[in-house]
Amino acid sequence: MTTYTYSIQRDTLIQAAFRLMGTFNDDAPPPQSDITNAAQALNLMIKQWMTRDYPLWCVTDVPFTVQQGVTSYQLGPTSTNAQLQAFRPLRIPMARLQYANTNPALEVPLVKLSRQEYDLMGNKTAQGTPNSFYYDPQLGNGVLYLFLTPDSNPNVCILTCQRPIADVINSTDNFDFPIEWQNALKYGLANELLTEYFVPERVANRIERRAEQYLNDMLDWDQEEAPMYLQPDMRRM
Repeated sequence: MTTYTYSIQRDTLIQAAFRLMGTFNDDAPPPQSDITNAAQALNLMIKQWMTRDYPLWCVTDVPFTVQQGVTSYQLGPTSTNAQLQAFRPLRIPMARLQYANTNPALEVPLVKLSRQEYDLMGNKTAQGTPNSFYYDPQLGNGVLYLFLTPDSNPNVCILTCQRPIADVINSTDNFDFPIEWQNALKYGLANELLTEYFVPERVANRIERRAEQYLNDMLDWDQEEAPMYLQPDMRRM
C-alpha cells in the first residue's frame, strides 16, 4: 500500500544525528543526559533557522475585528484579544481590510509602514477606515499599529503572518517541518554537536559539508513559484 505520511519523532532524529557522528549507535545508545543536551541544541538551531528565510508552511492568516478608537493591538500569548493570542508573529509582510458593510465581502490591501514612516504620521488617533499598518515585534507580544484609528465600522483586519516554528519539547514530538526537511534537520543537529563531542576530522568535515548543502537545498526549494513584479515606491518619489 502506498503511503505519503512518513515522519520521525524528536528522539529518533537525535539518535540518527549521533550515529552520523559515530558517537553512539543502537548497541550503545546515548544516555538521557546526552539526549537532553542534544534536544537543547536542536531547539536552539530551529530558533536560529527561523531567521534564515520565509518558510512557506509558516505563513498563515490571522483575522480579527478592529475596535473603534483602538489604534494598537497586542499579538501574542498574553494579548487581551482572544483572536490574537495564538502566537507572536515574527513578521507581518502584508495585511488587508475586509469591509463589514459590503456583500459580497470586499477586501483592500493595507500599506505597510516602517517605524519611521509611522512615527511621522500626523494625528494617529484620528478615526476613519484604516489604510496602513506598522508592526513592532517586541518581546512577549508584538504590537500592531493601525492608521487611521478604526471608526465605528466593525471591519475585519486580516494579517498575513510568519508564525514561529513549534518547539520539540517531548521525546515523541513530531517536527513542525515538512518531511522533506528531515535530512537537513539531522545533519544540522549533528553539525551543531560537533564541538561538544570528539569526532574524527574526516567525519566532521563530511557532516559540515552536507549540513550546509541540505539546508541550502531546502531554503532554495521552499520558495513561491509565482512571478514577481517590481515597481517604484511612489511614496518616496
